[in-house]
Amino acid sequence: MAFLFTGKTNGESMINILKFWQNGMWDPALLVFAVQMMLILVLGHVLVLTRPVSWITEKLTSIVKDNASAVVMVSVSTMLVAFFNWGLGLIFGAIMARKVGEAARDRGFKINYPLVGAAGYVGLMVWHGGISGSAPLKAAESGHIKSLFSGKGSENLVQQLPDSIPTETTIFADWNLILFGVLLVLVPMLLWVVSKKTETSYVELLAEKEIKRNSIIEGAEKLDHSKYLSLIFGILLITAFLFSYGSNLLAGNLTPNMLNFFMLGL
Repeated sequence: MAFLFTGKTNGESMINILKFWQNGMWDPALLVFAVQMMLILVLGHVLVLTRPVSWITEKLTSIVKDNASAVVMVSVSTMLVAFFNWGLGLIFGAIMARKVGEAARDRGFKINYPLVGAAGYVGLMVWHGGISGSAPLKAAESGHIKSLFSGKGSENLVQQLPDSIPTETTIFADWNLILFGVLLVLVPMLLWVVSKKTETSYVELLAEKEIKRNSIIEGAEKLDHSKYLSLIFGILLITAFLFSYGSNLLAGNLTPNMLNFFMLGL
């Protein structure tokens, strides 16, 4: 589109467009942002596969008795988790939908499995208003807003921009929390109404294939599998997190690095 609509449709124009794109791709600020977002997703994914979270999903699944309770439980739990971390919520919702399907198969009650699957993704409606929302977190970084406009306009106007916008005025603002609370009630209610009007059926799921793992752990691999080393390292990270970001935490001001450091510790 840039090639067709910028006035010149020749070889030199195409080469310039590719160069602009290449330079933009390796922009340091953009690479930092990309890594921050990848860490939110990867660390959230890792955390949702841990034993404590698996225990929570099992407890939540045990209260499901029918189609209506299934969609309400999945949607509420997914929205709460997604408000904390979008990467965590994305994987958690899918796992909860699968767990409910397995519970319906094992305990013999009917559900509308596609509707349960849809309930597992409603966290995407609230994640950006949550504490892993990329725009409010980046705006809370000192100097980030000014860096976006530096060299692209009047320096006097750039200097008038705030150094940062703290998350207490965005994520933790009353209007945002009220909106999240309203969605937390209305979305499950809507799904409950839909669940009463949709057909249900018994779920047939293929059993998960058992993955054969090498049970013999020798040499340095013992360090990789050591619970004590990971526990010590995790405690050190959480301790460093509290010392480094304790004042920010009390002030309700979060940044992407702060959130990712906490997730890494967990």
